[in-house]
Amino acid sequence: MSILTPEEKAAATRIQQSFDKQAFVSTIGAELGDVIEHATKLRQYVDRGGFVFIESSCTEDAAAISGVQPLADAVFPEPEYGLRRIEPGHPLWRMEQLVRAESPYVGSLWGVDYGCRTSFVFCERDLSCYWELDSPHKTLEYADAVQRRIEDARAVGLNVAAYATGRAP
Repeated sequence: MSILTPEEKAAATRIQQSFDKQAFVSTIGAELGDVIEHATKLRQYVDRGGFVFIESSCTEDAAAISGVQPLADAVFPEPEYGLRRIEPGHPLWRMEQLVRAESPYVGSLWGVDYGCRTSFVFCERDLSCYWELDSPHKTLEYADAVQRRIEDARAVGLNVAAYATGRAP
């Protein structure tokens, strides 16, 4: 029996609460290391129809994939379930809103196809920082390029949420 620090216990509680939901969402960071320790539980969660989504919060580092690869390998050790770039024809690009062909998000989604769908998705570009800027109560006007990026991030997020919850394309 191991004794957990308060921080480890809080992380384990957050992870367990996430397993009770239809979608598990995380960002790259310290918590991802905590999740790797629970790879067996995460696999059981996916086996029950769960969906895992991880994004590179507040970073544009394409090398972030190296932080997610160990988790994907731990959850899906079989070679046929490798982490692969999600192709342009995948429903994640169009479920609710078509992601613009010139969007910086095109080509930034990675996934593991498991069962009858893609059950594990990673976005190597920041989404959540742009989601925070997307408020109906915003008081700032953004430059056109920033506004397009906000709209692109919203489209990807809506598509991921629709896909994770089983909506038909």
